[in-house]
Amino acid sequence: MSTRSVNWFGAAAPLVGNGVGVGAKAPDFTVTDAGFKPRSLADSGKGVRVFASVPSIDTGVCDLETRRFDAELEKLPGVSAFVVSMDMPPALKRYCGAANVTRVTCWSDFNRAHGERSFGDAWGCRIRDAGLLARAVWVVGPDDVVRHHELVENTGTQPDFDAVLAAIRKLL
Repeated sequence: MSTRSVNWFGAAAPLVGNGVGVGAKAPDFTVTDAGFKPRSLADSGKGVRVFASVPSIDTGVCDLETRRFDAELEKLPGVSAFVVSMDMPPALKRYCGAANVTRVTCWSDFNRAHGERSFGDAWGCRIRDAGLLARAVWVVGPDDVVRHHELVENTGTQPDFDAVLAAIRKLL
């Protein structure tokens, strides 16, 4: 069991796994896209990529974060962003349509058939007792090496967008 934790509604919430820090190779995973198709690291492409884990796309903080990444990508051609949550694929599809999120791809780490939480476990961002993902961001280079990582200590706050954007620009 990991001793890493985040602030979840005012209490320390342990995370599963060791986390993936700067300099580490991005681990593979299997998630589900909004059309119920399995997706993996290979499906994210080979360019500069942002992976953001969020507790639930249907919350205000997660919504703002996803919209911000979507807006920033307009200024960063060739960069891909993926928001991963435990939300079911139909909720992700509905959200992206309603929020007009077109540049960010939303993936679900919820695999009901197998009970797996592949992304959260491999990347070390699953909140053990809540069964949801902590708020975290990784910038991954074309070589699949993590170049920036932030585990947001308080799940109710946004990541440091300036630091994420600076890390992306270093890779372009």
